[in-house]
Amino acid sequence: MRHYPISQLYGKSIKDKRGGDNNIHSWDIEYKGTVSADEKELLNTILKERRKKKWAEIYGIDWMDGMPLTIEHIRTFYNHKQLDIMLADLVQKGYIKQEYPKKKIGNARVQDPSLPLGYNIVTGKMSFEINKILDPQGITPTLVAMDMQHLFVVDGEGLRTLSLREGLRLFGYPDNFKFATSRENGYDLLGNTVVVPVIKAVAERALNIYCEVE
Repeated sequence: MRHYPISQLYGKSIKDKRGGDNNIHSWDIEYKGTVSADEKELLNTILKERRKKKWAEIYGIDWMDGMPLTIEHIRTFYNHKQLDIMLADLVQKGYIKQEYPKKKIGNARVQDPSLPLGYNIVTGKMSFEINKILDPQGITPTLVAMDMQHLFVVDGEGLRTLSLREGLRLFGYPDNFKFATSRENGYDLLGNTVVVPVIKAVAERALNIYCEVE
């Protein structure tokens, strides 16, 4: 994270599916390889354009959140003289992939080879070592087993993962609660638990209502 001062990292997420001030993208930190200023501009523009519903209308399919766009489509909003070279470079480095638009079959979306092959942002938050950097003054996101190990906190001039004890505190467990397990199993267990004070408060309220009715 050498690209950002520590003071700017609180509350940031590392992911490529969305834009916004609180998201850091793989190309912002050159996670998959060096990218030029023009390539970063291209990626940021595709990231925004690919979610517009007009592309689904052009393809004649149901809108999907993240439409692959042909080079002809991309030229309508980013007409760079080396666009084909830039796209090839970004595909080779893994920032972009080539795929067909997906048609809806039941509840699933399947690529449709009858439609033009396009370029799309490679997403997938679990491909990053860091998913989110927690803000001690903010609200903790929902903690699930699959990404507990990808939550980081600022520690001095660097970053580190949550300790199991910190995870227990977020779920409302007292510091004297014994949690004798490995870090890997502990993260998995924490990601599948509930916030104890919340459950207690809901149960007490339900009990009070029940007693009033009685």
